[in-house]
Amino acid sequence: MKFILGKPENYCSQRNNKYKKTMSGNMGTSKMEASYMCNVTVLSEALEIGDWVQPKGRYDQNEDNLCEHIVNESEKPDSYYATHFPVMWKEWIEGKKDAYWPNEVHKVLANEVNTWLGCSHADTFIESCAISDLIKQLWYVRMPVPISVKFGNLNHIVLLEGFETSMDEADLAKAVNNKSAIKIDKWYYDDPYGAFDWNSKTYPTNRGSGNDQVLTNAQFNENVKPLGNTRVKYAHILHRPAAVV
Repeated sequence: MKFILGKPENYCSQRNNKYKKTMSGNMGTSKMEASYMCNVTVLSEALEIGDWVQPKGRYDQNEDNLCEHIVNESEKPDSYYATHFPVMWKEWIEGKKDAYWPNEVHKVLANEVNTWLGCSHADTFIESCAISDLIKQLWYVRMPVPISVKFGNLNHIVLLEGFETSMDEADLAKAVNNKSAIKIDKWYYDDPYGAFDWNSKTYPTNRGSGNDQVLTNAQFNENVKPLGNTRVKYAHILHRPAAVV
């Protein structure tokens, strides 16, 4: 059985993102640009597939507006970033070159996605999401899952959108409900940075579209964080928007 969410037109590339911001202070200068926006690009694509209405802003692309919202909110001294991660926040505010921007911190990212959408539980970041719960989110809830990976030397976020299994639907449903072992042959994902070359372990200069990329189950276990863990993974679990008449 092969199952994939989304359509080709849903795919979002971070390479054409327009938002830019510079933080300067006593520790130096740090910049936000398209290269560091895999996170908001993936979240925006996931929300589109899930039929969320994303707020308009001064940019044409949702991911640029989302990143601007996260940065603007996080600059405030009483922000979620400042109050929950004060040391990291201060380094960012003061322009430390390798400081973490708020969209690069999973819990801050999830919190500000929620404030952007005006919903306290649109996005929940889970550090130990069981594999069966990933399947449930994809297959039952029909929502793709932003996951944290390391491809080559790149720490990155991609969008898990499907899987392939030799199990039939009845056996798969039983395994998901019982949280028992599920045999996955392939995982399908969208990569906002392009197509990763698994032979060279790099992104080629002409890297092409990252739509509907494939991971073997072994590659999934090895390269999705926590790296090498075969039982649980980091995941942004997205809820469906409220039903209205």
